Amino acid sequence: MTEKLYYNDPFCKTFTATVRACVQEKDAWAVTLDRTVFYPEGGGQPADHGTLGGVHVADTRERDGEVVHLCNGPLAVGEAVEGAIDWARRFDFMQQHSGEHIVSGILCGIFHCDNVGFHIGHDLVTIDFNAGLTAEDVLDIERRANQYIWEDHALSVAYPSPEELEKLDVYVESQVGKVAHDAQSYYTREGLNAKIIGGGGTVLSQIPAAGSTVPKGSTIMLYTDESAESDMVTVPDVVGKGGLVTNKLILNSGLNIKITGVGIENENAVAAKQSLPAGTQVARGTVITVDFADTTLRDSF
Repeated sequence: MTEKLYYNDPFCKTFTATVRACVQEKDAWAVTLDRTVFYPEGGGQPADHGTLGGVHVADTRERDGEVVHLCNGPLAVGEAVEGAIDWARRFDFMQQHSGEHIVSGILCGIFHCDNVGFHIGHDLVTIDFNAGLTAEDVLDIERRANQYIWEDHALSVAYPSPEELEKLDVYVESQVGKVAHDAQSYYTREGLNAKIIGGGGTVLSQIPAAGSTVPKGSTIMLYTDESAESDMVTVPDVVGKGGLVTNKLILNSGLNIKITGVGIENENAVAAKQSLPAGTQVARGTVITVDFADTTLRDSF
């Protein structure tokens, strides 16, 4: 497969590579390299244009993991060539794409909706959301996005391993108004458990609420009647207890647990603090964050 240099350095403008294949396709030559900075069209962002070995690259596509450069002239297989992307075009797309993520993050966080479509055009960017917005809502999101940009937050890119992905929190989507068993099946596919409470067939409320983030394996309470307001449990006292004991106490109380600090697989891990005090009455399914510390590190100071 093509080595995709744009993932390592999105600001790289020029590079050298070896031509692996060159096949004529209608009025263009499809050139494959061992490595490239040219980003193929994908994720709503148009493909890079530029030059490769002195010929113009009019389009870039990905086919089975290979980045194919559609050029207006042939290149010799085995030849080392220099490539340069149209940086003004790419940087414009980078700014617009980053802006889309900022807008989507703010909007979805407020309205608990989804970005269901995104496209960067020549004159405008379109983003589709499954939520109804008023003109005032749109102006408010615009203000918040501009404020975020002026605050100059750093952007980070991560490529979690399969093991790390399993540990990532899951965004809780709203299933209110859905058929209870359909909602339960949805959460199962998302790596969560779901418990239906009540004799109705439609979800009237849920705990944790939509917009929350919970660890995989957490349990979502789906209420099909009005019992949610009275279905309260008591937060246990876990400070000073080990990881396995803490986990058992929280789960047996009908609550969910989010672990911070050192992992509970550390045999020296002890719960140092909890997000809600022991004895607090909360809705069943509430997430309790417990911060663990390594007692051997603490005792060494």
